[in-house]
Amino acid sequence: MVNGTTAPQFELEAGTTYRLHIIQIHPQALVMFRLGTDSTTARWTPVAKDGADLPPEQSTSRAAFVLMGAGENGEFLYTPERPGVQRLNIQTRLAGWQIPVLLFVRPSKKVVAN
Repeated sequence: MVNGTTAPQFELEAGTTYRLHIIQIHPQALVMFRLGTDSTTARWTPVAKDGADLPPEQSTSRAAFVLMGAGENGEFLYTPERPGVQRLNIQTRLAGWQIPVLLFVRPSKKVVAN
């Protein structure tokens, strides 16, 4: 389950930055988290690990992929660039289970002043 559901989905807005807090609570497995589409991996910026802020040299934009062990958690800044569907795939490293979290990115509502 993710956020109490077996079919998790979220609605995001293009151009808005979100702080994703990922907590890996599976007691025995390494779990992979990958954000993107079937053909591309998005980019995010890790900003904290296990409750501590990362130093600036570790908090740089990179491919949205992380492997976590039991009890680890991390925080990532993610800004979807365009409308569409993204997916945060959560799966055990070895054969086991997979949970796709659907992220529906709607167009930006921000108004540009003239």
